[in-house]
Amino acid sequence: MQGLKILLTLGALASSYQYWHMRQHEAAAGPMVSDSGFVRIPEVADARPDTVLVMAAKNCPKADAQRANALAQDLAGRGISVERRDSISFVIESTDSPEAKNLSSIMNGPLPAVIVAGRASSNPTLDEVVAEVHRNSP
Repeated sequence: MQGLKILLTLGALASSYQYWHMRQHEAAAGPMVSDSGFVRIPEVADARPDTVLVMAAKNCPKADAQRANALAQDLAGRGISVERRDSISFVIESTDSPEAKNLSSIMNGPLPAVIVAGRASSNPTLDEVVAEVHRNSP
């Protein structure tokens, strides 16, 4: 009986530590959703941290591509570093992580997908993107 109490105590301590460690990681990374509606996603393999990425098919007459082109042009017109892309790679450690699930939701949502400093949104407005850029500016 004494051994069972020790195992339960050790299990409770391990669970508490795991929960504390997870909360510390979340606090360091910031909230899951920003005020402008952008969510944390896995790291982009080749992104510059000071550049907004706008994702949708290039040279396409569809509304998605037209919105992406207009958004990229508007951001550049405001002096914001922007890169218009039609493909992207991510560093995903676990497909079960909240960030990976956010990524799946964004990439399956309406385009363009926009990425600002490790956070993304599906078809955000110009004002939402600008707010997210300013949130990440020193």
